[in-house]
Amino acid sequence: MATIDDLGRQLDKWDREWADMMVTIWHEKLTALRVMHTGRLYRSVSGRLSGDAADRHIVHTFMLYGIYQDMGVGSGYKMSNRGGTLGLEFLDRDYRREHRMGRQRKPRRWFSKKYYASVKVMAETRTRMTAEEAAILVARIIDGSGVKDTVYG
Repeated sequence: MATIDDLGRQLDKWDREWADMMVTIWHEKLTALRVMHTGRLYRSVSGRLSGDAADRHIVHTFMLYGIYQDMGVGSGYKMSNRGGTLGLEFLDRDYRREHRMGRQRKPRRWFSKKYYASVKVMAETRTRMTAEEAAILVARIIDGSGVKDTVYG
């Protein structure tokens, strides 16, 4: 008969696999989009878990430069600049042409799209896993067949 500890181990395993999967996905996206000039961003992507299954923290880290690549911007850009140059002349097409700066940067979405979609799926899956186990526990307690710390049998 499985216990709450078994559910905790199952959630630990699932969280660890999810964190590792995100790193793998990001590595694949960085490679496919050729965000690999020096390889430093690629090597900086990592994930780790802290806390227990009931209070889990999954932390992914990478160089700040990765956000600039994802958004298609560079140093000096702030979110408040979006939609206008606001003193960042290099964002203006005519300025770039006049100063022979080449094409504007384009977003290379290696991070944001996959991450936000995956976080939502992860949260829904974790919720479903714990809710199913809790429902079984409550049903066993109500019908009298429950055993202390039993989640499913």
